[in-house]
Amino acid sequence: MTDEVLIPVANEFENDINVNRFNQTQRYDAQSNIRYTYNGEAADLLSNLSELMKFIQHHKEHQAPRLKYLKSYADGNNVGILTGDRRIGKEKADNRATHSFGEYIANFFTAYDTGVPLKIAIPNDDKGTAQINEINDYNKIDALNTEVYLDAAVFGRGYELWYRSEDDKDVVVRLDPLNTFVIYNFDIKPKPIMAVSYRPVALDENKYLITVYTNNKAVVFNETAIESGQLVLNSEEAHAFERVPIVEWQLDRERKSTFEKVIPLINLYDGSESDTANYMQDLVDAMLVITGDIDGAGLSADDMIGMARANILALQSGVDSSGKQTQMGANYIYKQYDVAGIEAYKKRLTNDIHKFSYTIDLTDSEFMGNISGEAMKYKLLGMQNKASTHQNWFIKGLIERYHLVANIESSVNEWEGEEYSSVAVDFTPNLPKNVKEAVETFSGLGLQVSQKTMLSQQPYIDNPDDEIKQIQEEADEREAMMPTEPALPIDDAGNLQGGDVNAKLA
Repeated sequence: MTDEVLIPVANEFENDINVNRFNQTQRYDAQSNIRYTYNGEAADLLSNLSELMKFIQHHKEHQAPRLKYLKSYADGNNVGILTGDRRIGKEKADNRATHSFGEYIANFFTAYDTGVPLKIAIPNDDKGTAQINEINDYNKIDALNTEVYLDAAVFGRGYELWYRSEDDKDVVVRLDPLNTFVIYNFDIKPKPIMAVSYRPVALDENKYLITVYTNNKAVVFNETAIESGQLVLNSEEAHAFERVPIVEWQLDRERKSTFEKVIPLINLYDGSESDTANYMQDLVDAMLVITGDIDGAGLSADDMIGMARANILALQSGVDSSGKQTQMGANYIYKQYDVAGIEAYKKRLTNDIHKFSYTIDLTDSEFMGNISGEAMKYKLLGMQNKASTHQNWFIKGLIERYHLVANIESSVNEWEGEEYSSVAVDFTPNLPKNVKEAVETFSGLGLQVSQKTMLSQQPYIDNPDDEIKQIQEEADEREAMMPTEPALPIDDAGNLQGGDVNAKLA
């Protein structure tokens, strides 16, 4: 058991913070985020099941705890404040206030990059692009993009599995990062040779269903307890993806969570808010101090306790040895609270959390004020630079995803596009737009905007082409319903027929 270090804080109302818990230099195992590699092929590893089990055991023992730790902060169950003994006095208030900064940061980047659906295309290949869009629509790919991006933002990694369904459709599903990992080879540019998914069996957390995916088959093992170290083959099923059908997603080189580096600051903020709540609650239980000649007043301890419980305090003075009247007094004492200092401290912590996570505090009055466009660009610069890094890494996952799609479609002679090379991705930042200002600036330059472009800016119009077609159809209907004047009979010389033969048109 480690010794608990007690340090007084500036406001002096909380003097028993566990330094070992709030200022950890290392929150989890040093091997909690290593990338698994194997000097060999997938077939070699499948022929040595004890070696394969070592990878699974290592992930469960060393990597899963870190992922669960990060998940707790994404769920608002901040481990730093909710665990351990914080206060010495058991009779004192012990509030544990958590703040979902982790959820805010992860959702902030996820919404910024995937809130507007990504535009996916294969350059110079309309048929291939159309086929990918069809597969995307079938799999509701926009929702999946948000899911795997959020996983990468929370855990530093996300996973999806592709398979061919019974009705010959290419299907993709999200896999839980808590029990999925990929093994790479020893090449200079490592390639995945195997992916492993070990799912807990319902109602029995000690047993897992283990499935291994290689570039040509999926191998299922019998349910087993990972600690036992025994893998027994259940079944094998070939696939035609020609690559490991699990895509690993990440948003940076280190596979870090978007809020991982500010967890110590989140802990400090939770602790500060909890201490404030404890102070406010303990203030109600302030200590009553009675001073004076208690013996002379004839007050016993039971008398004072009884009066305190009745919310009445009757103090009677006595007489000292010289015959002079003694004085009695009572007052409450409580620890002083430096309101300005503590609020400034919490404000500084909030600013640091946003600064070092590259997010924006949307409650900041300075940010929400009337500032110029150039000033706004500088306020968003750090966040946009970080988002650009995330996008570059996310595109790597998209390239792997659609390489898998092209492979399986080609293998079953359903690929209609050219030979697959790469994919073009267009991210649209999910930011509010001042359309009115943009239109006024555009018009001020003497330029014109097409009807289709104007309609596309309206939130209640999904398809501008359909709207233009509908407008034209309605115009045609109105024209058809308008009465027409009878045509006047006029000969080639311009004379009216059936009337005055000498009349001519003016």
